[in-house]
Amino acid sequence: MNEKIIKVIKFQMAHRHFSTLQDYHEYMGFPDAMHPLFSIVFLDPNKPYKNLRLVSPTITTDFYTIKLKYDQACEFFYGRTKYDFQKGSLVFVAPQQRIEWDMKRHKIKQDGFILTIHKDYLRGTDIERKFRKASFFSYAVHEALHFSPKEENTIKQIILSIHEEYQGNIDNYSKDIILAQLASLLRYSVRFYNRQFINRKEMNSHISAKFNDALNEYFETTYHHERKLPNIEMIARKMEVSSRYLTDTLKAETGKTAIEHLHLYLLEEAKTMLLDPSWSISQVAYQLGFEYPQYFSRVFKKKTGLSPKEYQRQYR
Repeated sequence: MNEKIIKVIKFQMAHRHFSTLQDYHEYMGFPDAMHPLFSIVFLDPNKPYKNLRLVSPTITTDFYTIKLKYDQACEFFYGRTKYDFQKGSLVFVAPQQRIEWDMKRHKIKQDGFILTIHKDYLRGTDIERKFRKASFFSYAVHEALHFSPKEENTIKQIILSIHEEYQGNIDNYSKDIILAQLASLLRYSVRFYNRQFINRKEMNSHISAKFNDALNEYFETTYHHERKLPNIEMIARKMEVSSRYLTDTLKAETGKTAIEHLHLYLLEEAKTMLLDPSWSISQVAYQLGFEYPQYFSRVFKKKTGLSPKEYQRQYR
């Protein structure tokens, strides 16, 4: 049995999926959920949960999970990416995302909150689409949202309001109030993430340069063997970032998404090749990984305003 198959079998044996909140709470060592589709758990360093699960292999859930950690770092894995969970970090996890963690490596105080929302709780509501569209639910953990003290206080106040409603008597207004507060939490998170992109211009510039380096490396090595256009997920993996975070950081820095940058890179390669008399338009298209020369010509004209033939006539 080869090594790849063994790894798959080990993953399947270790992996667990949770579709009910109660099963998830039992696994985590939390008290029973007060609602079958929605829960909020505060981690109090003065009253720690004795049975809190400190180490876990890979799990997935049917929930949106929002986690805030106030205190020291712990080792946490999201997909295959390790992240030191620093003070004041907010992490968003979408349904079906793979997570695992190991808190035994550090002496950690239980401090923060875990907000868990079953996807069925949002189904059919206005906020469901906003949750599904929020790009940061697809970020890796090391791309978490980090707060200023003022921002952290804003988030805490919203969470306390949700918790108050969660603990109160359930009536016809409860869900509408909680959904409205979740919408506020989402709006502030978008706002704070945009601030984070602006404040991290140096890091964003690094990502932009790293993106071009990854493309250069791909076309100099892998492409010659596979003859296949790279996709954003592939390049993001090489850079050890999530594809959504890559797109958002590039958009914040340059105004263009990752796929737009990829197209621009390909067009620059195409322009150089089209000016070489030894290359036909079809050869350029196939060389760059386009399955159909007609599609290549459409993309080229859309981006440059000239067809490949017009470009050759004008610049050769």
